[in-house]
Amino acid sequence: MNRTACEILDPAHFSRQYCFLPPAAALGDYIFYYWMLDLGQHAAGKEEDYQEFLLANINSSLVFNLGSPFEIRKPGGELLHRCTRSAVISHHDEPVLYRHFSGNFLVGIKFRPLALSFLFRTKAASLLHELQPIGQVFRNAPELEERLHGAANFEAIRSILDEALCRQLNSLKTEPNALQVFKAFNQESLDRSHYRIKDLAALLYISPRTLERHFSGSFELSPKKCLRILRFRRAVEQYCRHGYNIDWEELGYYDFSHFRKDWKAYTPPQVVSGF
Repeated sequence: MNRTACEILDPAHFSRQYCFLPPAAALGDYIFYYWMLDLGQHAAGKEEDYQEFLLANINSSLVFNLGSPFEIRKPGGELLHRCTRSAVISHHDEPVLYRHFSGNFLVGIKFRPLALSFLFRTKAASLLHELQPIGQVFRNAPELEERLHGAANFEAIRSILDEALCRQLNSLKTEPNALQVFKAFNQESLDRSHYRIKDLAALLYISPRTLERHFSGSFELSPKKCLRILRFRRAVEQYCRHGYNIDWEELGYYDFSHFRKDWKAYTPPQVVSGF
């Protein structure tokens, strides 16, 4: 078994195991990237399995499982889901552990904060409690899976996903409240507000209470918890790049010790111990 890798902290592992491609320009406000994990070429016994820690996250994904099952566990090893089919991988306010096996062939869509709920008008249940079938958002999921499985390469897969998502975007009937919440959680607004609800609401010229009310109608996490997780992930990225001497107040923290509390809350114990 390979060593366990942690996202953000072990970028070399993910760049080696995964392929990434950007979406069509029209989808850039909604999707970070498409990704692919293809372990079908690994000979039996050569690489039996490996594990990945994913930190607390509110960015939902659609994962098309075109190969063997994979597992999602709690950091201590307790099994949450054995994923034999394609699924909506939603937010989780605790770290989780993914276990991959030879024969995995996964294609994923990584959405920006709240984008999946906005595009598909669905409230995705927390990954920690429920794993939802991909048919919850794509009615033609079996046909889409068949096309992806038959695609010649990752570029062809991207074209298929671009087509499906652009069709969904063009059919979308915008709801003003949902649009306000979605706009509030883009990276520019988060940076300008320093991840504070009061300042975020001010950028939209609405009250914090109104923002919270609109938010509760679009998502299942409280805006306070959502902002805390987003702030933490942004701070981890900055810390890994620049070290201790970054502007903690710009990231919404009082100081390094304030950040360290979130590190303990949202990072697996195996990683916390090495911090």
